[in-house]
Amino acid sequence: MRKEQLLSFWGFFYAVLLLTVTSSGKLSAQTYGYVQPVRSAVIYAGIPIPVTVQTDGRPEEVEVSVSEGSVEQDGDKYYLQVPDSMQGKLVTVTVMRKKTGKEIGFSKFRVYKVPNPHPCVGVWIRNGYHTADELLKYPKLRAVMWEGFPYDVKWSVISFRATVVSLGNVVADTICYGDTIPVTIQQAIRNAPGNSSVTFSNIIAHSVAGAKSAISDITVFIINPDDQEKCPETIAGGEFEPETAPMFPGGTEAMNAFLTKEIHYPEVARAHNIQGVVWVEFTIDSDGSISESKVATPLFPPCDEEALRAVMAMPKWIPGLYRGLPVRSTSRIPITFQMSH
Repeated sequence: MRKEQLLSFWGFFYAVLLLTVTSSGKLSAQTYGYVQPVRSAVIYAGIPIPVTVQTDGRPEEVEVSVSEGSVEQDGDKYYLQVPDSMQGKLVTVTVMRKKTGKEIGFSKFRVYKVPNPHPCVGVWIRNGYHTADELLKYPKLRAVMWEGFPYDVKWSVISFRATVVSLGNVVADTICYGDTIPVTIQQAIRNAPGNSSVTFSNIIAHSVAGAKSAISDITVFIINPDDQEKCPETIAGGEFEPETAPMFPGGTEAMNAFLTKEIHYPEVARAHNIQGVVWVEFTIDSDGSISESKVATPLFPPCDEEALRAVMAMPKWIPGLYRGLPVRSTSRIPITFQMSH
């Protein structure tokens, strides 16, 4: 009996498309001759998603389409792009034989908004206590995606506002265009005495995903080199329990409500009845923004990825305090995946 007859006869022996997320953030796909639950992965609107399709035939024999958006082909590689209007919705990716038009596989994906990038000065200064020399070693603002974001999105800072406050008085306040801290602000930072600060706000950055303006501020406390050993983060070596713990705005109950609304149960985990807890560890900067998140205790790759995404989507926390000053600290929270019956 021919293979085609067997597929028709048994009914459930049809090919489906299995999409998985690789460590580089790429999506790979394979067609199989037996039933396989559809695996979904997080994709984001407005950016090209690389998709590799592996079939039992040659790549040029198949074509890939998406229910909303476009697919571009470059040899055996495909790039999927979904419009912003599909945020929060499901799209279907279908693989078909070119000659026959026969569907050989499909998968459904939930589409998310590209998260805001994290701003920093120079290599990686984000808030905290620094000397003028440390802050101005590389006097440029950058915007980068959080570590672990699955796709390569590069941002360019378009403009920002720089405000230097000394002894409670604003000594410099400038709207800056481009990514370089202007000389006037650099001079104000260098001339600032102790108990001064500089805030970079209204940061706008652009990437293939478009322009982002809801980027968190950077506030750096300027200290004299002689006082460096006295600042809280230096004394504690950057790793310590603050005297007053950081807190999600509104407390634990508000955080649980936010996560319940934000998290979408991965379809593949639901199909396999996978339930459990993902522990996520992250850093809360001195301005309350979230950074450096990682999975401390994994459950299942799609659940781990969804837990990380939800944590990075949280609003600013109330930072921890040490000697009355806001400082960087770390926290761990459980993200529970449990199906309701």
